[in-house]
Amino acid sequence: MTTALFKFLFFLTIIITPIAYHSTVQSASADTTDLQTYGQNSPPFTPSPDPQSHIFYSRGGFKVPYPTSKSLTTNEDFTLSVQAVRPRVLSLFPPTLTYSWWTSDNQMNWRPISNNKTGNLKVNTSRKGIKYYQVKAVYKNFVGFTTHGPYYSKIIKVTINEKPIDTEDLSIETSSPYLLNIGNSVLDNAIYATGSRNPEEATDPIIWSPVMIL
Repeated sequence: MTTALFKFLFFLTIIITPIAYHSTVQSASADTTDLQTYGQNSPPFTPSPDPQSHIFYSRGGFKVPYPTSKSLTTNEDFTLSVQAVRPRVLSLFPPTLTYSWWTSDNQMNWRPISNNKTGNLKVNTSRKGIKYYQVKAVYKNFVGFTTHGPYYSKIIKVTINEKPIDTEDLSIETSSPYLLNIGNSVLDNAIYATGSRNPEEATDPIIWSPVMIL
């Protein structure tokens, strides 16, 4: 191989590698199965997949369930609560978890909520209307470098009504159709149930109670 040919191939490598990397990132941005590989600049964020766990978490994200739609009455006390988790890794210095919240009136124009870096956000219910919220979670080490994430929640819709609205119909969905071995400490043995009601703006609470299965 001549020196000139070698230089030409080396030059092509320098040019093509960034283009291939850029193409990979663009493809990942359209793939909702692995959103932990890139960052999004501003909401609305494409939500990260739910975390996966076997013995430990193998993929991070926001633990389910958390509310994606909530209907309240004015001046009702309510706090949005989410919890991010990361893959389990050994570390001498556990990373710091920081949350960043955004809110919007129309899902197009978003503004940051600067005074809250936790997973709990007290919602202002003093005025009738609809608000949308989304949160990002990032794990950083003691020198400030990101170790896991960012993870992005689903958009959470909060409706504030002047008067209570009763539920007319309620349906229950579960995360699995099977009963799990609750005595197994190795596998993930949690099943989550969520309630969907009509009308969606109903404000009466859904009260859950344990059921003994023999």
